[in-house]
Amino acid sequence: MHTPRESHSGPHLTGPHRSTLLSSSSPYNYGSLEGCSFTGQSSRGSLPVLDDPLQYPHARRDESVVDNYHGVLVVDPYQWLEDPVSEESKAFVEKQVELMESVLKTCETRDKLRQKITELSACRRYEVPFWAANKYFCFLNTGLQPQSVLYVQDGLDGNPEVLLDPNTFSEDGTVALTAQAVSEDAKYLAYGISSSGSDWVTVKVL
Repeated sequence: MHTPRESHSGPHLTGPHRSTLLSSSSPYNYGSLEGCSFTGQSSRGSLPVLDDPLQYPHARRDESVVDNYHGVLVVDPYQWLEDPVSEESKAFVEKQVELMESVLKTCETRDKLRQKITELSACRRYEVPFWAANKYFCFLNTGLQPQSVLYVQDGLDGNPEVLLDPNTFSEDGTVALTAQAVSEDAKYLAYGISSSGSDWVTVKVL
């Protein structure tokens, strides 16, 4: 029997309770959900009603993986997904992306939003400058650069020069600058980079 599971953000919609909880008389009707049922009702958003249920990629369960937390055994069947570089994890993520794109491409306002956001982003943006040993550092984005570039100059009247350009870290733009720190004498720059949105950070010294 399917039952809704309560949470602080509302119920988890499952089985036959989905249409009931989305009805106008439901206490969990948040407005934006109304009319977005997959049962043929009209949609209020920019996405059309889906005639068929979404076919989510299958996630393999490995019941043999058990963690021992202070004597308590906890089964962790999806621990294999914690390895972001394994071929199985990457294949699962790619299928998720394909599913997302198949839905988003039906959004009537997606291209308009992309165009408007691009127009609003096409301007020079400076971050708050900082200094060390009479050298000033500042991040600058000329408009549509994926990542801001770190510049350095001698004193307030010096000519700014590129110190670190994160856009050159990788050809596909999947390597990001996550942190940086300048030594007190301004001779060294330590910076951290991560790949493909990973939490793992590699620190380098320049």
